[in-house]
Amino acid sequence: MMNIQECAKQTGCSKDTLRYYDQHHIVSPKRNSNQYRDYSNSDIRLINTIQNLKLAGLKLVEIKMIINLMNSPISESCKESTLSFLQEKRQLFQAKAQFYQSLDLIAQDIEISARQQAFANVPHLIQKISLIGNQLRLEATPK
Repeated sequence: MMNIQECAKQTGCSKDTLRYYDQHHIVSPKRNSNQYRDYSNSDIRLINTIQNLKLAGLKLVEIKMIINLMNSPISESCKESTLSFLQEKRQLFQAKAQFYQSLDLIAQDIEISARQQAFANVPHLIQKISLIGNQLRLEATPK
């Protein structure tokens, strides 16, 4: 068991973030006799999972939903909710992957232009970035 300061140091989260997680019932550490938070190894694993999901681009409200699903008994509605959520996220991840692949190609074009000192193409390439970004936003919009 560890206090909030030790937990913050081990996870890289601020103490304020850990308090926020506790207040919003995302991570609920046990309390010791002085009512101080006492973080367990499973709390640390959960915090690390939250950080990884945030890094993957999930919102905290979605992460809380995932945690609730993980802690729920397996049922048909739980299964349907999970599959629906995963389908939406996979579509978003695929759209983002395409966007970043396109950005990589554009960066290559800019690099080639820069090596050839042909910077006249840069405004056209920047316009392509905007078009790709607009397409990503349209594809990511829930239907």
